[in-house]
Amino acid sequence: MSANQIGLAIVGCGGIAQSHLGALKELSGARLAAAVDIMSERAEAVVKEHGGTAYTDLAEALQNPNVDACIICLPHHLHKEATIAACSAGKHVLVEKPMATNLADCRQMKAAADQAGVILMVGQVLRFRTIHRKAREILRAGEIGEVVNALRRRHAWHKSYEKAPWSKDPAKAGGWLLYGFGAHEYDMMLWLIGRRAERVFALGRRNNPHWQDYDEISSLIELEGQVMASVTQTLNCYTGAWDQIIVGTEGSMYISGADVLQVNRKAIEIPADPTHGMRAQLAEFIQAIGEGRRPEADAGDVLHTMALLEAVGRSIKSGAVETVDKLVN
Repeated sequence: MSANQIGLAIVGCGGIAQSHLGALKELSGARLAAAVDIMSERAEAVVKEHGGTAYTDLAEALQNPNVDACIICLPHHLHKEATIAACSAGKHVLVEKPMATNLADCRQMKAAADQAGVILMVGQVLRFRTIHRKAREILRAGEIGEVVNALRRRHAWHKSYEKAPWSKDPAKAGGWLLYGFGAHEYDMMLWLIGRRAERVFALGRRNNPHWQDYDEISSLIELEGQVMASVTQTLNCYTGAWDQIIVGTEGSMYISGADVLQVNRKAIEIPADPTHGMRAQLAEFIQAIGEGRRPEADAGDVLHTMALLEAVGRSIKSGAVETVDKLVN
């Protein structure tokens, strides 16, 4: 750490890295110390704009004494290896979602962080959006009573395979709909309501020939306290919907996008700021390092989301109800 600024290494300099770098520009507690990418020109372009040293090899970058922490922005199947390497080198880590493509890898990542005594945070950026933090505050205050039922939809027309061909390969992405988008949607369901999942039944279909895995998934989840929850996703919807309905014993809540929040049909004003989530997430990571505390969306917490994702995948394949809680014992 230099001059009270945390030195960050950005590992992977593709599209999502640019969002992190944009957030970093607006914060004073950290600076870019290194950029790592197997394509040297991408790493060099980043350091030209943001400073630091360019690398094509992560191991070499981890030897840089100016690097205190890493932001992992690699394809999903590379998260585990890069995270464990960084933790083992004594670096704090913010790894993009999904944490990994299976629960066993997630556990190994957490174990590496615990053994090294470093922070491992997962990029569950939706937790940091103003609308979701306000919604959670309202739910915790009991304004709609006890939650009994919830529905979350992510209906989109998505062609990520055109810019990132690896995204359609389930061996690399884990399944783009389930792990790429589902890492957000299922996490939001658990985090907003504040209950863990116990059982799930899910259906998945592949209807678009461009994808090599499910592009339609619907699931019915039983949360603690017999709360019913549903998550439905598609990559094939032109009209689109990204919203959530939460039903309580004394009212209901509706959330849509980044700025529509209604409680019992009353609109709650939310400032429109589409980049706030990334800034707030990175600020939390930096502050947690400085204060030596666990951050929001730390690895131990996100394991519950990853256990649910894995159970959804198993239910699609088995055609049966799958238990979730035993996965995190």
